Amino acid sequence: MLGALWLGLPPATPVTAQEAGWLDDLKQDIRSAARKEKIAGAALVLVDRNGPLLTMTMGYADRKAKSPFTETTRFPYANLTHLVTAIAAMQLVEDDRVSLTASLTEVLPEARFTSRFSQTTGPVLQQLLSHHSGLPSNVLAGYYQPEPPSALAPLPELYLASPPGQIYGYSNLAYGVLGHVVERRSGLTYRDYVQQRILTPLDMSHSGFGPHPNDSRGHDKRRRVEPDVYASNLAALGLRGSIVDVGRLLTFFLSRKESNVLSLAAREKMGTPQNLDVPLDLDNRSGLGWQLTNTEGFTVDRVWRVNANTLNFRENIIVLPDQGLGLALVANSANGIDFVVDESRHILDRWLEETAGIEPPDREKKALPDRIPLPGDALPSAMATSYVSPVGLLEFEGKPERYKMTMMGRSFRATVRDDGWYELAYRLLGVLDIQFSIMEEILVRPVQLADREALLARYQGQSFLLGTALPPQVKTAAGAYLPPSGRYEIVNPDFFSDRLKLKTVQLEVENGRLFGEYKLPVFISLKPKIPFIPGPGANQFYIPGLGTGLGERLVFDPESQEFQFAGYRFTKVR
Repeated sequence: MLGALWLGLPPATPVTAQEAGWLDDLKQDIRSAARKEKIAGAALVLVDRNGPLLTMTMGYADRKAKSPFTETTRFPYANLTHLVTAIAAMQLVEDDRVSLTASLTEVLPEARFTSRFSQTTGPVLQQLLSHHSGLPSNVLAGYYQPEPPSALAPLPELYLASPPGQIYGYSNLAYGVLGHVVERRSGLTYRDYVQQRILTPLDMSHSGFGPHPNDSRGHDKRRRVEPDVYASNLAALGLRGSIVDVGRLLTFFLSRKESNVLSLAAREKMGTPQNLDVPLDLDNRSGLGWQLTNTEGFTVDRVWRVNANTLNFRENIIVLPDQGLGLALVANSANGIDFVVDESRHILDRWLEETAGIEPPDREKKALPDRIPLPGDALPSAMATSYVSPVGLLEFEGKPERYKMTMMGRSFRATVRDDGWYELAYRLLGVLDIQFSIMEEILVRPVQLADREALLARYQGQSFLLGTALPPQVKTAAGAYLPPSGRYEIVNPDFFSDRLKLKTVQLEVENGRLFGEYKLPVFISLKPKIPFIPGPGANQFYIPGLGTGLGERLVFDPESQEFQFAGYRFTKVR
């Protein structure tokens, strides 16, 4: 029954008999991959500057109800909402209602934020749009809820996780703030503004906010997930729509024609790197709403992309502006990440080869160059004992030629190469080496970068900041309070924490340092270890380090033996 519902719709433009052969092969490859990965339903659109070239829908929108996934089936746009919010902000810039260099406090005087840095004003609009605001990534409590929000959430208390402009730090919270900027400077609600100024003019008639009878349901493999939930951050994650509408949005960005929605110059600016003067970003590039780093390894000069994921949907959006191609692939299954990433690469590789003669990279080749120079002003450095990274503490022990690296409770072997980079291998039970495919493509090495002891990662020919050395222990002031070691249980669980199986956090004080540890619900349970350092406020502690998720704040209440983190409250139980 499922096989009968895997529908391949023909390209919108005529093709020759020769082209039809490889297109049929390509569509069959996509269907086979979806079945292999046990995807409940999926949709694909490939467009050029004039409109759709290929549209496919596959499987079920709701497997329990046996309803097929069609061209007009709606799904959560998730992070693709960022693009729509960025268009709205750029429209206000073009209308002279706001400037990209206007500070947050200038646009929203009621916004209140705290900072442990010397920063005295909020981030500017350009930094909010390019994920350099310094604001935390998310307020996780209430991240998803059973009822759709009817309006933007009130501005939360804001604090800076890092100085604005210092480093890329992905932030849905920043895009929630941008929603308030849109409302303040347009005089309309965010929903009305987006509908009137973007969705209707672009003929995105199957897109909007809130539930709709044609919505797809989320699945875990092929089992429908209950209940259906909605993102609480309307301006960052709240939009829903169809694969046809996403195709119209991508065609709008690819078009060389002027538009009353947004000028060609403004669209091009959104796809222009905004962080070329940020040394700590290394090869990571971000535009306004777009991510610009070519981590897919395409053999073209420019790539604009959005990785859009919710709890139960996986989406990949890629635009190759110079080749005039845009792709969106969505799966309504939580297990669909490999499907959308691998098939997006496969589709564009094949299309570029067949239509433009552009040879695809050898994606099966795992060998890395024998010598890789250091980027920018980086200098060689000895390996530190511990680095703070977005995945927790990375700890090294052993000799320089071969280290044991511990990450999230698992052991890895790090073997040095002649050029100072280290190859990684996973060590099952700490003894048996196993090479996962991605490990064969990643190198790490210690460097001195911008006066910091840093750990670089090398992937797809590009360098990224993986972590910075755990700072020396700050001598605790006499009488200063450290939370007691023990197990802390969540007080305000919600759907998001339940889905993550986040019930308890272990706090430990080791040699005067505070660490937090929790389990991640994956195939082999992982246990990130998070360091905290004392902050300037009473009983406040911060994750040290630079980048996404770092600089987040923990506030402890000695009287109640509770702490707050990302909106969740935990109380000591043992």
